[in-house]
Amino acid sequence: RDLMAIVPELGLPSIVRMDSHRQPDTRIHCIRSDGIACVLVYDRIEEVQAWVTVETDGLIEDVVCLPALAGNLDDQVYYVVKRTINGSTVRYLEKWAQESECRGGALSRLADSHIVYEGAATATITGLAHLEGEEVVVWGNGLDLGTVDSGTEWTQTYTVSGGQIVLSAATTNVCVGLAYEASFKSSKLGMATQDMPAPLNRVKQIDHLGLILADAHPRGLRFGPSFDVLNDMPAIESGAPVGSATITD
Repeated sequence: RDLMAIVPELGLPSIVRMDSHRQPDTRIHCIRSDGIACVLVYDRIEEVQAWVTVETDGLIEDVVCLPALAGNLDDQVYYVVKRTINGSTVRYLEKWAQESECRGGALSRLADSHIVYEGAATATITGLAHLEGEEVVVWGNGLDLGTVDSGTEWTQTYTVSGGQIVLSAATTNVCVGLAYEASFKSSKLGMATQDMPAPLNRVKQIDHLGLILADAHPRGLRFGPSFDVLNDMPAIESGAPVGSATITD
């Protein structure tokens, strides 16, 4: 059965590397010649077949999957990534985090090419020479630490210098790495066209949007009519500012 029948263009310009793993479910990693990975999530029993493209600040060149380590649920997935850091071309072997490590909580590994610090409380996070000069996101102690609240807006603040960053407050556990985006575009709403006779020629409009989210923070999502026109989540709710450290249950 052709698994790309609906989206054959995903294989373009060409697939140069492939590997697969079985835990937590079947996933086939297809590395394209343009440095983008196309990942097929497949479950015959649950009738799941979904393609996801994975992009990073660089080019993904290779993939290798190994069995899960003792105590882990997910198999080990490694990407070879070609990046330009501080004006130099480098290649890193970067390991996917476990899904259980990416759901918020005290430590969340939702960043590319990241490092993790756990220990005595400190504001100076070292070990970041591999991201010299890069703007990074920071998660620590269950909060988004990569942004600072200034009135009703949030601005990015941390850039790696000398292989380190200095946080605004000491923390005992932190994940620091490159930010990435996950984009979602819904299917078109059922609507009549303007070419149809009245009253069928009405075009539907969206005047509000409802979101069902768990463990969300205000900088975790932007929304809008297109990827070029996106709004931040409200910075004021019920007449009070929403701080950047807010986590919505």
